[in-house]
Amino acid sequence: MPEETESSPTRKRRVIHWNPDAGKEQQRIRWTLKRIAAWAVGGPLALLLIAAVVIRGTKLVFGPQVFGGAPVLTAPVQPENAAAAFATETKAQFAHDTAVKGIAQIAKLPSNHPSQLPQRVVIEKGLIDGEALLDRRDFSGALAKFEQLNRQIDEYIQSISAKQEAQDGFNTIMQRIKELDVSRNLMPEAIEAANTAAAESSRYFKEGSFLAAKRALDAGFAELDKLVQARTELIGSSLLRGQQALSQGKKDAAASAFSTVLQMVPGNEDAAQGLKRAETIDRVYALLLQADGQEKQGQFKAASESYRKAFELDPLSARAQEGQSRAARLDKDSRYNNAVAAAQAAFSRSDWEGAIEQAQSALQVYPDKTEIQALIATSKRNEHVSAVNRALQKGFAAEKAYEWTSAQAAYREVHALEPNQKEATEGIVRAGTMLRALAEYEAKIQEAEKLEQQAEFQRAIQTYNNAIGKKPAYLAPSDRVIQLNKRLQVQNTLVPVTFSSDNNTMVSISGILEPQKVTNKTLQVPPGDYNVVGRRKGYQDVVMKLQVRAGSTPPAFRVVCMVKSG
Repeated sequence: MPEETESSPTRKRRVIHWNPDAGKEQQRIRWTLKRIAAWAVGGPLALLLIAAVVIRGTKLVFGPQVFGGAPVLTAPVQPENAAAAFATETKAQFAHDTAVKGIAQIAKLPSNHPSQLPQRVVIEKGLIDGEALLDRRDFSGALAKFEQLNRQIDEYIQSISAKQEAQDGFNTIMQRIKELDVSRNLMPEAIEAANTAAAESSRYFKEGSFLAAKRALDAGFAELDKLVQARTELIGSSLLRGQQALSQGKKDAAASAFSTVLQMVPGNEDAAQGLKRAETIDRVYALLLQADGQEKQGQFKAASESYRKAFELDPLSARAQEGQSRAARLDKDSRYNNAVAAAQAAFSRSDWEGAIEQAQSALQVYPDKTEIQALIATSKRNEHVSAVNRALQKGFAAEKAYEWTSAQAAYREVHALEPNQKEATEGIVRAGTMLRALAEYEAKIQEAEKLEQQAEFQRAIQTYNNAIGKKPAYLAPSDRVIQLNKRLQVQNTLVPVTFSSDNNTMVSISGILEPQKVTNKTLQVPPGDYNVVGRRKGYQDVVMKLQVRAGSTPPAFRVVCMVKSG
């Protein structure tokens, strides 16, 4: 086992040497791997063979009693003891075979410790002694001898196995003592007991007592296990205290508990995570309390946001994560339920547009709700029927008020919703007819006004009369039309016009007098503007303007062609 020494200013450590020859200064022969292997395999076998040859030779020369003592006189075997004797002989032979197999197994085991050779010699001698007893047919003595030998063989085999375990265990226990030294204050007696056990194991190992060395190490490990158990319990309680402090938002208490764990186990992940969480746990706890209050007040959206902020500060907070998920779900449920209630209320009062709008808001939350989709479909059908009826009623009302343009627009709105709607079609025809009549009436009135302005009073009166014929019966004349009628009534009379000529000039008045020769003439002329033309062969034409207005007689005038042409 390797040599390991530790020094401390306050405690003396025991130095353990596994090498029995440590400290000797004499020069040793240099061993090569080949030489070591040869001696390890051949040496023990050679010694066993030499011991066997010596013992066999001595028995041949001096007789078998040299190792077994004087011959034993046996009494004749009685018939009733024959079965028992046979059983003893069988057991002795079986024990002998077991011993032979055990020795063969021992021969295959490594022998690299000074204490092993004497033990093998003793075992070999025990086999020889037992066989001598068999030769003398002392089956009882042989059975006892072989049973003892088999126990020695088992102990030897166990010892060889324990040797490697003791050597490895020593290194392990020293490493564990070093690792657990940080927790010494929990159970200082356990550390001391483990050090003592390691020292005893080293001593037993040097003496060749490998089983004792292993037992000492087992006792030392048991003491360390007590310390580990105490440390585990303290770590567990500290982690629990830390988690409880985190759940209560107690920053300092959580940091203290997790720091205690890290002092004993610097790499403990739970404690490291807990200590990191403790840095912001006071703010996280405040946000969680705020979120709880908002959630109780039904402010689910605000609660979800508070939980989200808490989760950002502490990604390991299950309470924040679950709260955010729950509040978000409750917020969706609340928005959905409110929208559904509003849609149903609108539906009940036949507010189809409002029902559709609210139902669509509900579907934005949960798009797969078939009952809401059905509500929307029904509302749309009802809204269509309602829209058709509203447009028809609007058309009827416009007709009643003689607002034909509005009526026509309303009926066309019905057609846009329901193209073959009979009442709308008839309404469009009626409104169109009235609009055309109104348009013709207005056009005739405007034409009459224009003719009046041009002093074509007779045509103006005729056009006005045509306009009145086009006017719908319900339509009362406007002030403008009434004034036009009055003005035309004034001009609807004959005015005397007197003129003279030389009885050689052909005189004509447009629309009133055909060309003729006159001397003096008086005509009853309707008001208006006329051209008076005088024509005579060989003379230039004479053209005169004549204005005739009601209530005013124009002065007499003379029409004579006096200027020769050419």
